[in-house]
Amino acid sequence: MTDKAFEFVALEGATSLHQAQIGDLSIILERLRDGSSLLTDEREFLADLIEGKWRRPANNPVALAVRLRNEEIVEEVTLIRSLLPEARHVVNNVARAFGVTPRHVYALIQATKADPKDQARLERRTKFHVDLHQELEIRIAASRRGRLRKLLAERRRRSGGANL
Repeated sequence: MTDKAFEFVALEGATSLHQAQIGDLSIILERLRDGSSLLTDEREFLADLIEGKWRRPANNPVALAVRLRNEEIVEEVTLIRSLLPEARHVVNNVARAFGVTPRHVYALIQATKADPKDQARLERRTKFHVDLHQELEIRIAASRRGRLRKLLAERRRRSGGANL
């Protein structure tokens, strides 16, 4: 095994072990099912888990997939509010789309606002998506104008140059 391959396996193993120790077993279980080569620490952790020596932490941290989904929910609300300021019931519609309650969405928004790093990251992402959306609208409008010009030119050519 090359040094780089070993470093990658070690990094994957350390990540899965860390996530497992804080309560998110999804990564280490996926590695076990895939037949990936496990580190000694991972094997010991899994043995403790099977023997019942390990208990989930009391603070019960949020799994990585849930954390990413929550960020996506908040980002969706912020993006819609930025693009469509006159839109009503944004939180209710996003909550319905993601299958959560509006109260949960409001709690996620408050938690994001409470953390300056999360708030800054959200603002950067929203700005990027708003700029992307505006650029796309400009390109679509230009494309429509181009097609309209071609259509008018074709009609003029068919009618012998008469003004339409």
